Amino acid sequence: MKKKNGFTLIELLSCIIIIALIAVIAVPSALNLNKKVKGKSYESKINIMEENAITYGQTNLKNVRNGLNPIRGGYFTCKFNYDSKGNVTKVELRPQADGFNELKALENNEFWCFRLTLEELVEVNNLNWDETNRCQSCTLDSEKSNYNNVILDPSNNYIINKCYMYLYYKNKRVYSYFDVNTCNIKSDTPQDGQEYRPRN
Repeated sequence: MKKKNGFTLIELLSCIIIIALIAVIAVPSALNLNKKVKGKSYESKINIMEENAITYGQTNLKNVRNGLNPIRGGYFTCKFNYDSKGNVTKVELRPQADGFNELKALENNEFWCFRLTLEELVEVNNLNWDETNRCQSCTLDSEKSNYNNVILDPSNNYIINKCYMYLYYKNKRVYSYFDVNTCNIKSDTPQDGQEYRPRN
């Protein structure tokens, strides 16, 4: 009598259990790796946007030094608040009656500055859209401006067009700060300073 070739039920169950264990170990690791990669991609994107903002600030040095917003008008200073680790927790935009004055005393971590949204940086040609003509079904002008041409958060694909970039003058140099604290607040509809859900 010939022996039958094949697997026994115990062998099959053993294989299934081994595959399940590998999946239990590998899938969360793969998900964590994917999350880390997206997070690093977002950090790199922020660095690029800040560099573009600095370039814009250097070509508009007089405005930055005076705290004059070239798009919306008005004079401003920015007060940066930090946590114990030196991370920015909040930026207070403070309207001023006029521009830079050596006699005006500023508080610690307060600088002459102005604030722009990322879409305003695109408008002044110092940033590019990630995607254009995205919302073919948009009919209203407000819908088109919010959903058609977009800059995306690579970690979750939310739209960050309205997130804030601060340009400030410190130690005779222009610096920029992307307000990640307010931008990371997620909204279902377009809100100034926040990222918002894209159209389905």
